Amino acid sequence: MINEIITTTIFIFFILDPFISIPVFLTLAKKATPQEKKTIANHAILIAGALAGLFIVFGTSFLDAIGIGFNSFRIAGGIVLALMGLENVLDFSFNKTKNADYENISVIIATPLLTGPGMATTLIIFTQKIGALITSIATISALLAAWVILLNADKIQKTVGPKVIRIISKVMGLLIIAFGIQLIITSI
Repeated sequence: MINEIITTTIFIFFILDPFISIPVFLTLAKKATPQEKKTIANHAILIAGALAGLFIVFGTSFLDAIGIGFNSFRIAGGIVLALMGLENVLDFSFNKTKNADYENISVIIATPLLTGPGMATTLIIFTQKIGALITSIATISALLAAWVILLNADKIQKTVGPKVIRIISKVMGLLIIAFGIQLIITSI
């Protein structure tokens, strides 16, 4: 069980990719005080956690209710994850996010950055495959790590620099592509 929690936490952490959130977070909150940045990070993680909880609890039931088979969802999710990974690796975006005021920054960080379609897919698949308990524990662990990263975004960017953050995000993107392709292969 511990190995499943660790492995699942790592996968979910890759999908969350809090490192890609650092430049967005710092750009959108550049005029915020340190306390306001902390509040934005706290709200972003709480919103992301609430959304993740909904995907874990209701995701499979929702698919059943609308008549979508699990393998079809895995294939669709694999495509979404592969595209999400390509966005990271090739530096482009399917999502057009406008500049936001302080009230909306935490929502933008929470979704689509932390808990977008890729996270929804991952959580529903893990819940179906290994159960809600392990998926929930892993999600909470990954969100806590993401929270620590957001709280320390200024320090991390100053310490390692934006180039290293981009490299880490690209490696995570490549792993997300591989995970997406693996979902498609195992569902065919």
